[in-house]
Amino acid sequence: WMVSHYNCGGCHQLEENVKPRVDAHIGLKSMVPPRLINQAERVQPQWFFQYLSKPVELRPWLEIRMPEFEWSYEDREALISYFRLVLDPALRKTVRVPYVSLPVRDDYDLEVLEMGEYRVKTDKCMQCHPVSFDGKLPEGVKIEDLSINLMLTKSRLRFDWIKNFLRNPDRYAGQGTKMPYVYYTPDGVARMPDPEMWIEYATLFMMFMDKVPEMPEEKAIEEVRPGTDVDWTQYE
Repeated sequence: WMVSHYNCGGCHQLEENVKPRVDAHIGLKSMVPPRLINQAERVQPQWFFQYLSKPVELRPWLEIRMPEFEWSYEDREALISYFRLVLDPALRKTVRVPYVSLPVRDDYDLEVLEMGEYRVKTDKCMQCHPVSFDGKLPEGVKIEDLSINLMLTKSRLRFDWIKNFLRNPDRYAGQGTKMPYVYYTPDGVARMPDPEMWIEYATLFMMFMDKVPEMPEEKAIEEVRPGTDVDWTQYE
């Protein structure tokens, strides 16, 4: 009732192949609010609760902002439970609320995190994802080339979802995303030796990232999927 009453589907995509109404009025897909398909699988419930309490900027370049609806504690609990209940039953069993287990930094050697940092730098994640504490955008980059700040990863996303996303961007970000297949091909063939190790290490680094990695100077955004006319900001 709440999703319908507050017209969430007017701005957010809630079902595959069903675009929100706002999509027809905005030229750039990077200006459209994020899709909420399988939202409970993607985000940590505590973050979701806080966001529903007081929405914060996730993409500073968006002109559309999430309203404050002044939902009660029970309303927010109900919404979080709803997004979990609309998951596929098999997936629902693995998505826990209201608590979620997260990796603990002390459980991992420094070398593992350094290898994860190396992977993030090598994959040039920051050419599209701003990485900053103040939310400032990189200079000389088109807005349509940007996606969400990686510094939000550790407080916002579920550990397992990040790994699944890196394995198969189209499945977890939706068809049309420009997020490249770095570790596997779309057919599931490994693109590098031991991709699961690198996915684990890169994800751990993002979950513990407490500094802005120093990146080599880039002349321009690389074309990651030549020939496509959609951007890769349609995921959270």
